[in-house]
Amino acid sequence: LDTLELIEVRFSPVFLENSGLHDFTFEITQTNSGQDNFPDNNSASLKVASAHDGLISGSIDFSQIPVDWIIRNPDDSITWKLADAPGNGVDNQALFLNFFNYELNGVGEFDLFISPVLDFSGVIFAEVSFKVAYAGSSSNYPEGLIVGISRDCGNTVDPADIPYQKFGNSLSTRSSTTNEFIPNSPSDWRTEVINLSEFS
Repeated sequence: LDTLELIEVRFSPVFLENSGLHDFTFEITQTNSGQDNFPDNNSASLKVASAHDGLISGSIDFSQIPVDWIIRNPDDSITWKLADAPGNGVDNQALFLNFFNYELNGVGEFDLFISPVLDFSGVIFAEVSFKVAYAGSSSNYPEGLIVGISRDCGNTVDPADIPYQKFGNSLSTRSSTTNEFIPNSPSDWRTEVINLSEFS
């Protein structure tokens, strides 16, 4: 190569048997001709996490509130609870927040459902998915659902760390109603998928 000339070199794929971070070092061992006057730039290192590394999988069936999750109810009013929510089967249970009966003084309140600490270090791709069922009301105060990431164990959530927020019509899975909404079929639910890779 001439001075400042570039070339892209591709290597054969390498299968990584073990999960975790892997160190690769690339080194120029021979020059085309003559002596290498700049040997200090002949190597480069790279850390690679195998694609199957760091898989955190699991699900919550909501037959009971998981012991390692926390419900925080700052106004000591209506908050998250378990409820029958027929979906794929009549025995389906879901986490439920009764917006319909939430007192007017609940406007602007947040009721939190906080996960245990999740460690995404070394994870290449992370996502969370859940099903939601919601029918909006004609209220002037749009109800909503926010998924936020806290970097200090749930004490605060920076607005920049909110990968999901939907309110009113954008949250709805059914048309608005003036009555209390209880899902009763699979068509009442929508699956939401949130990419969390930026928090790896």
